Amino acid sequence: MDLTKFRGTDAAVHGLLDLQQALRSKTKTAQQKATTDQPIPRHEQGDRFVRGPIPYEWLRVALAAGGKAGNLAWAIWWLAGMQQSNPIKLTGRVLRDFNISTRAARRLLVDFERDDLVEVDRQRGRGPIVTLLTPTTERTADE
Repeated sequence: MDLTKFRGTDAAVHGLLDLQQALRSKTKTAQQKATTDQPIPRHEQGDRFVRGPIPYEWLRVALAAGGKAGNLAWAIWWLAGMQQSNPIKLTGRVLRDFNISTRAARRLLVDFERDDLVEVDRQRGRGPIVTLLTPTTERTADE
């Protein structure tokens, strides 16, 4: 639209600007009200929590494995955050806490390895050592 050819009066322009300002103010007030009504839940001191940020693509690819993949993904990232290390040792207790059977965890770790999300070092009779990887962009772009 060419505003140089606008034929409205100054009063009409000021009226439109006032209307626009009122609409912006109303929207901003609604957004502020929404953010102050219900704050985002936070953990209490001593409570467990998941550290972030968690890469979106990593989580998206992991969840595509189905079943208990979400539980295992959260368990792995929770451990990585708590231990502040990579690799992490995936224990039976953590699997139980996240409601994952050892059989499901073994199957899903194979899926995660295939998707280049993790590398797993397995030792007979011990929990697997899991190294988190950055998913390749080729893999995530193809899906």
